[in-house]
Amino acid sequence: ETTQQIVTKNTVDDVNYDYSSVDGYNASTHLITKDITLTISPAVPTIVVTATPAAALPGTTVTVSAVISNPNNSALTDLPDAEFSYVIGTGSEQAITDGSFVIPTDTENGTIITIIARTPSRANYAQATDRRTTVTVTDCTHSAKKLKYNENSHWYHCDTCGADLDVEAHRGGTATCTKKAVCTVCKQEYGTVDPNNHKNVATIWSSDATGHWHECSDCHAKVDKADHVSSGPATADKAETCTVCDYVITPKLGAVADPVILPAQQTFKDSLEITITCGTEGADIYYTLDGTTPTVSEENRYTGAITITQTTTVKAIAVKFGMTNSNVVSVKYTKQSSNGPSGPSGPSGPSGPSGPSRPTEPTKPSIGGSSMSWEEIAAYLATLPIGSEVTMELNGNTTVPVIVIKVIADRKLKVTFVYDSIRSWKTDGAEITTPGTADLLIMATSKLKSDGLRGISGIQFTISNTGIPTDLAISFKADFASQFANLYKSVDGKLVFVTCAKLGADGKVILPDVIEKGDYVAMLCEFSDLSGDMNNDGVLNALDASAVLKDIVSLAKGANPLMADFNGDGTMNALDASAILKRIVGLA
Repeated sequence: ETTQQIVTKNTVDDVNYDYSSVDGYNASTHLITKDITLTISPAVPTIVVTATPAAALPGTTVTVSAVISNPNNSALTDLPDAEFSYVIGTGSEQAITDGSFVIPTDTENGTIITIIARTPSRANYAQATDRRTTVTVTDCTHSAKKLKYNENSHWYHCDTCGADLDVEAHRGGTATCTKKAVCTVCKQEYGTVDPNNHKNVATIWSSDATGHWHECSDCHAKVDKADHVSSGPATADKAETCTVCDYVITPKLGAVADPVILPAQQTFKDSLEITITCGTEGADIYYTLDGTTPTVSEENRYTGAITITQTTTVKAIAVKFGMTNSNVVSVKYTKQSSNGPSGPSGPSGPSGPSGPSRPTEPTKPSIGGSSMSWEEIAAYLATLPIGSEVTMELNGNTTVPVIVIKVIADRKLKVTFVYDSIRSWKTDGAEITTPGTADLLIMATSKLKSDGLRGISGIQFTISNTGIPTDLAISFKADFASQFANLYKSVDGKLVFVTCAKLGADGKVILPDVIEKGDYVAMLCEFSDLSGDMNNDGVLNALDASAVLKDIVSLAKGANPLMADFNGDGTMNALDASAILKRIVGLA
């Protein structure tokens, strides 16, 4: 504690008020001078101490930590370090070094160990009052653990002894501009949204006279906003345009500027408001909503925003007396299902384009760049050695006739049917027992709600029964390399896990045995959703049983605890390990 003398001088209004009796008043200077003594007391740090685990067997290593702050100013960092000690029962206090200590093996069940944290006195700080927490010595092996969570953290609660074990802050997941991060361990949302992380950003430019940008379809933020880049001054033959977004900055000399139809985003859910503007002052805009070229008539005149509720092609032209009419501008807006798209369209989404699943006018399928009829393909395949591998471009065709499938089966060919740049079907003729027509149609959809699943929605699709054994190959962005694609199918309105596979370094994955008719969604996540996959390798085997047993006796934490409850009783215990072993050897 220190003292400091301060002299204060205050100017006073001694014309209207009488200060003659006030100590320190000087009539010639109109000041009141005072000597003040300040007593400065050192701050007492605030300490929050934590010990993990809160209940443990003899021989367990207990880790201690403390959060120290200045109660007067939390931003200050010149804080003293905490000193730790512990007392077993009513014994003597013993120092803790390196942040941990081992409970003696002869400590009796039920003994309370008190953990003490304090900070020594030093410059600007007084010795802090001791802060304490406790660890209970137990003979419980915590074999009946359940995962619990709150807003900030998650832990395992032992139903046998009531201890809360392995408390840790939420982790993993990524917050976006509209959603908080989801903890990859317990699936609880936490933290805040990230206003700068836009997942669904349009790939086409929006623009107006001030510049161009990509619009986020979630929060409608203007991403990558920039000024127009001029192509050069307008002439009688050429308009001045932006070299980035093609916006007409200045129309051809003597011509009306092309109208601008917004928004640029060309898909919507329930309804969409459309505005049309023109950069030529005094120009009138005329439009149609049926795809026909607008005529200059009063019924086509644009007077304000338009609301559409179905797929619509908007065409517009701008005119002004004494000038050449603008070009006709056209934008098609496509209405999606009521649930909206599952992810961004175009290359910004994890799986690339999610537009129509096949061309409106399919051409002949091809092999090695050569287009052939199905009869020609069957004849060619019949010449190949047994077991050959073949890649066939479907080119919009989705039904493979039985004459081709029969040759594939007879020659035991391994065939990849390339559906589009994102998806391919794979079949092994050796597995085809009854050749028939193959229906390989894949329809992109967005009707499944996947909010309750881990990860992000990579792709949604609907298939008919393919009619032959098929695996589905999907190319995601390389950004998702080493993550799992967890495939779910809609069954009676609920999403049921089907299979999973890990993405390669190039973002490609092959999902096995995708055959049955239905609606599917593939979720991308760092964790496998395969029940029992405790070691998170995407395969159910004896290693998972071992990982469960190691976790419940606190030898090693499992990598994927959410999948550990294999027998579905709500608790992770040795019964889960037993059920896993029975399953992999075919006993259950």
